[in-house]
Parts: sequence; C-alpha cells; structure tokens
Amino acid sequence: MSVLLVLLFVSYVLISYIYTGFYKSKKYQLFCLFLSFLLMLIFATLKDANTSHDTSNYIFIFQDYLPDSLYQYISNIRSYEFEYGYSFLTVFMKSLGVNYTFSFFIYGLIALIPILITIKRDSQWVICSLLIYVFCFFFKNEIIIIRYGMSCGLFLLGLSYLNNGNNKKSLLLFLMAFLFHYTALIALVVFILAQVKYSKKIVLFSSIIISFGILISPIEIMAKLLLMYPDLKYVGIDRIVRYAGIESAQGIKAIILYIPFGIFIMLTFDYLYANYKAYLTSTILMFFSFVLFNEVSSLSRVYLMYSMALIILIPNIFNQIGNKWLKLSLFLYLILFTTYIFTRQNIFNTGGSINFY
Repeated sequence: MSVLLVLLFVSYVLISYIYTGFYKSKKYQLFCLFLSFLLMLIFATLKDANTSHDTSNYIFIFQDYLPDSLYQYISNIRSYEFEYGYSFLTVFMKSLGVNYTFSFFIYGLIALIPILITIKRDSQWVICSLLIYVFCFFFKNEIIIIRYGMSCGLFLLGLSYLNNGNNKKSLLLFLMAFLFHYTALIALVVFILAQVKYSKKIVLFSSIIISFGILISPIEIMAKLLLMYPDLKYVGIDRIVRYAGIESAQGIKAIILYIPFGIFIMLTFDYLYANYKAYLTSTILMFFSFVLFNEVSSLSRVYLMYSMALIILIPNIFNQIGNKWLKLSLFLYLILFTTYIFTRQNIFNTGGSINFY
C-alpha cells in the first residue's frame, strides 16, 4: 500500500479536524465524510497479497480454503473454522464467479456503511468522529483483520439503534455482527446493562473493585466452560484458553492512554447518561475489559470493540465542557492520541502491520 497516499489521506483528515475545530461548517463536514468514505472504500478494495500477512490469508481463504458452491459448504459447514456469516457470504460470492477484489469491495461496504450512518446520525462533530475512526480503527480493521472490521461496523450501528431505543434493530445488528466475528457476543452485555439504571457512584465503585483485584480469572471460567461444553470451540473460546499464559495483551498498560478520556467522561457523566447511554455503557465496559482481559492478546479485541463507542462519545463531549482550557486540552490530546495509535498500529505493530512502499 502506498505510504504517500495513506499519509495524504490521514493528513487531510487531521487538517479537517483542526479546521472544523474553529469553523464548524456542516456542509464541509458532510463533504469530508463522504469523500473519506469513498477513499476508504478504495483502500479497502484495492488490496493484494502484499498488503499484509492477514490480507494474504484472506485471499487464500477465498481462493483455496472455502468451497466454490453453497451446497458443498452447507453439507460440510462444521468443517470450516470461520464464522458462518463471513463464510456463507464468501462462498456465495465465489459461486457467482467473482474474484477476491470484488469480495474486498463487499466487505468494505459492510464495514463502512454502518460507520457512515452512525457518524452522520449521532455525532455532533462529524470530523472529530472521522478522525478517531480513521486513525484508530480503519487501517487495522478494514485492511488487516477484515472479519472483525465488518463486525465492528455492525456493532457500532447496533449501539446507535440501542441508544435511540430501538431494541429489535439493535439485537438484529448485534446478531449480524456476531455472524462475522464471535467477539461481537460481548454486545449482549452492553444490551443488558443499557436497560439497567446505574449512577456515577456505582461506576466509580465498580472501577475500584476491578482495579484492586479479581477473585477468579475470566480465562479460568472459560476453560471450565469449555470442558463442560466442548462445542464452545466453535465460537473461538478454545483459542483464548489455548493462548492463556503464552501471550499477553498488556491491557493495563494500554489503559493509561485512555485515562484522560475517562476523566472527561466522568465530568460530563450526567449528560452522556441521559443522551448517549448505550455509547457510555460500551465505553465503561471498555475500561473494565482492559483489566479483566489482560491475560490474552486475542481478547484485546473485546475492549477494542467496546472502544468503538468513542467514535461518537468523544466528539459529543466537547459542547458540554464549559472551560475553554479544558476543551483545548481535550482537542490537543486527541491529536496526540490518534497520531500515536495510528503509528503504533500500522507501523510498529509486529502482530499485523501494513506493508507500505
């Protein structure tokens, strides 16, 4: 992938963020959103085996691993390790005779359209939402871990419907997200907690309890459940248990970067609870997950999916901050944060970075 084109794109988004921080033109923001959507769709589509190791794997899955007919796939459905939604869609496209580039185009649409809809309908500062998504999520989700990217897009749109009281559509989108990546099972926790009344005091008390220790490891619970119900391996729990103790997510270290956001969220808690409870709940679960799921890096996808809520939550905090210096500090910190995350994920991430040229 051309490093020049990527840098031009992210620079455009960053400059637009700074510009709209002073001149909030609604027309320009919508123009920038749709232009960025088209550019991201092009990036998501025009990938090949050299783009990343994961992209090469997805091409192999499309061309060689999954069968060419739906009948053959359905007849041996449990022989394939990937999620049913992703596998079924891929086999369906193969049966139509399309190539892997077209499949990447469809995957890109599934991931990006929900993001576009959610930002347009729920964000008070569209470009700020775009900055967070492009720098912190897009290149990782839609270029490298593609199934997870589609799932995250559907999850975020599900949060939007949940926040607006449409539980049926929310559950449907969460189910669709689960069919593309099993991590989306965590959406049920958001759905349940969003129906429950809680306060800032309860959140702070829960944070203290979680911070000072956990009586039993979630990994141990998963291991016991896997022994009792072996079919849980089909939702990826066997991978999580298998890697426990071998790999480390270092979630406790990662949480430090998010602490400033946590402070601003606490300062505007009542407003967010009243207007953006679903996003607030997801963000609170993100903080808890940093600590709870620190044992296995595969579980980092739990708090990363929850963190999708920041795309809407952070931009909507700005108007609620009365102190201009606090607002400026959040404005500047967001630039530092997103730049760091983009650099860390896409350049220095040995676990799956993009091959730039």
